[in-house]
Amino acid sequence: MKVLCKPDIRNLRYTNWSIDGLQASLKQSMDALSNNVPQAVRGHLIVSQNLATYGWFQWEFYTVSLAWSLTSIEMALIPKFLEYYRGQQITLENKRTKETKTIIVDSGIFPELRKGWRIQGKPGFNGSFKSFIEWAKNENMFQGTPIVLQELLIMLQENKRCGNIRASSPLDLIPDLRNQLIHMEQNLIFPPQSAIDGLNQAVQVINRLFP
Repeated sequence: MKVLCKPDIRNLRYTNWSIDGLQASLKQSMDALSNNVPQAVRGHLIVSQNLATYGWFQWEFYTVSLAWSLTSIEMALIPKFLEYYRGQQITLENKRTKETKTIIVDSGIFPELRKGWRIQGKPGFNGSFKSFIEWAKNENMFQGTPIVLQELLIMLQENKRCGNIRASSPLDLIPDLRNQLIHMEQNLIFPPQSAIDGLNQAVQVINRLFP
């Protein structure tokens, strides 16, 4: 079994690159995180920070950290959605059966969405990461969000294997990038800056949800 106690040789090929510089960049991102972010989401981001740090010893952890950071955005959108609708009554409709019903929004709405129910007036919202992003955009929660992963998201959009992707905003591509990293059809390996930028991007997006 390999013991992670020596730098991955690929890190040593970078000019002016060190574990101290890596940790400083990651800490800078975490220091910018809003104090209003739920503790569970903050803990998820800390795992991303740690994974990127371990990338000094095992290069592939940079890619794992990037995927984990993007998943943190989805994790943050769920409590934001529940907070937004807290105590409200909404009508659900089922296009297949033509039924409607009124519920008070809580976490129980998500099983209903998986069964095919939809919020009246929001037929595209199905509880997926993509639909959460679209919902938050429509509620103007992401205004002014810096797109730190711009180059990586453009690369995804231009990838021939992703030719069907149509995005009105780079933020729309974040779920696609996350899904590619989680459900790998090829061995995607990204460099250290991708992990740093991924954590920074997650912090920037989540800060808009919990300013």
